[in-house]
Order: sequence, then C-alpha cells, then structure tokens
Amino acid sequence: MSAAAPSAVDRIARPAADAPAEAPELFLLGSIVDSWVEPAGSCDWDSRLVLQVVPRGRPRELLTVEADAVLVPDLGWLADLGENLCHGSPVRVKARRSRSGDLEVTELDLDR
Repeated sequence: MSAAAPSAVDRIARPAADAPAEAPELFLLGSIVDSWVEPAGSCDWDSRLVLQVVPRGRPRELLTVEADAVLVPDLGWLADLGENLCHGSPVRVKARRSRSGDLEVTELDLDR
C-alpha cells in the first residue's frame, strides 16, 4: 500500500530547523503575485489576508496562503495588499499544519 502523494505545499515548503517533532513548522519563500483582504473593502485587524505566492525556484507553482491581518506589520501594508499593490514583493511565510490538515500561518515577513 502506498502513501498519498505529497501536496504542492509539502513539496515546496521546508520544515523549520527548530520546530518540535509533533507539529513541524514550514517555511515558504517566494514572491507575491496577487493579494486581497476578506471581507472585500475591509482593511482592519479583523480582516483575513489572502496571498497568491510563487515559491522561489518554482515559477510554475502557485500557492494560496491565508493569514490573519494581525500578522501584517501595519495597516499601511494591509491597505497596499488589499489594493493589490505589492506584485513581485518578496514574502516569507512560516506556518504549521492544523489537525484538519490546513496550513495555519504563524508568521509573515513582507519586504518591498
């Protein structure tokens, strides 16, 4: 019996070196292709940020990452991301798998 094929995230993201064995953290390094906030038109700390990221070294892959707005450094960044003004900006995402298998973003580093 064979194991299920790894997801795109599992193939791309690298486990964090200092992560505990029971809940491995993953790093994703890449560039922002598209971004928006949900609900639409709401750029505050209660919003959800959605990023579409092309991982570094894998130009044919596209990953969608959802994160709480409180992980963004300031409301100016959040407004720019909501207006889709950050194409090509580098991003580093640190996440871990939830019990349901979804990725939960724990850290978001943005650069211009």
